[in-house]
Amino acid sequence: MCGIVGAVTQRDTVPILLEGLSRLEYRGYDSAGLAVIADNEIHRNRQIGKVSQLKSALRDHPVRGQIGIAHTRWATHGKPSIENAHPHICQNRVAIVHNGIIENHEPLRKKQQQLGYHLNSETDSEVIVNEIVEQMADSTDLLVAVKKTLKQLTGAYALGVIARDNPEQLIACRKGSPLVIGIGIGEYFIASDIAALLPVTQRFIFLEDGDIAELSCEKLTIIATKGSFDWGYPPFILASTAAALGKEVTIFFTFYGLALLKTDLGSLKVTPIGNPAMPMKMPFGPKWLQSIDFAPKVPNVLWNLPFIDAFSTSMMKKTVKNNGVAPLTELRELCLEAEVKFMACQMTVELFGYEHSDLIEEVEYVGAATYFDESNESETTQSLYM
Repeated sequence: MCGIVGAVTQRDTVPILLEGLSRLEYRGYDSAGLAVIADNEIHRNRQIGKVSQLKSALRDHPVRGQIGIAHTRWATHGKPSIENAHPHICQNRVAIVHNGIIENHEPLRKKQQQLGYHLNSETDSEVIVNEIVEQMADSTDLLVAVKKTLKQLTGAYALGVIARDNPEQLIACRKGSPLVIGIGIGEYFIASDIAALLPVTQRFIFLEDGDIAELSCEKLTIIATKGSFDWGYPPFILASTAAALGKEVTIFFTFYGLALLKTDLGSLKVTPIGNPAMPMKMPFGPKWLQSIDFAPKVPNVLWNLPFIDAFSTSMMKKTVKNNGVAPLTELRELCLEAEVKFMACQMTVELFGYEHSDLIEEVEYVGAATYFDESNESETTQSLYM
């Protein structure tokens, strides 16, 4: 078990990375390191021991950068040493931090040695960064290279990836190991645990297995897959906020997320089942009553009663109104006024039997391949899955 932190910001990331590592030290204290990009170079510092050793070394040899990754290690493959400490770098082009175990690292290592790669560590992680560089031989697109690399890996991983030639782009992905994205104002963070990011943000998105996020301060793509009343707010709020900050924003609606494009949103309901974190507070009555969260007090079996979704929806709509939050229709219109691009998955439209007349006029109907071409046009795109 190791801890990773990453950030792409418009300020120096080093204090953020060090504070994050300090909060993740319970995940490993054999070594600690970080890497940042500045002046077209990757600057790295790695130390054996606790995060305090790294902090001391950086006081003597300070580095700065607006994008960076960091790691605190619990040794699994390879003893605690500078060579085995993260981040790992290949050809001073790409740097990675990794939490997890790559089960097929031995055959990958042999293949890379035959190709002329010199492996400096005993870890299972170094093969990842070498493979990314190898995949970039055909394309300078970091995201494409990472996607191709992940197909070669067997095992568990949470990864943070940066590249010298992509100084505004942070790639995050996970399978079997935890990873969370923190959303700031014009800046983005990743970490193994939200505790690492609490000093810089209170807004989080948890990556699911197989998710890949491309984070930058320039462009935002949101994938909306859920179409209930409560799940309709996050994509529209994030999109309108990002557009107000000057970002180019696209929302790609697929599967149940298509419901958010209906001309009439009045039929959308709350989904209390499978959403245990949703609070259930009374939007009326005395303050002591409104302060009680009834959700933990309701037996699971009651969530299956036929009236509960209508009751939950009514309560949430009143809560939204009482707190001055705009209705979904207004938030959607706000996105359109801010020139947020709406894309609908044509395959899913046909699968669910929607007619174009069922959805608002501003929708562009595309295939998944077209969407990925759109999202990959820029090397500075952040993708969020909802």
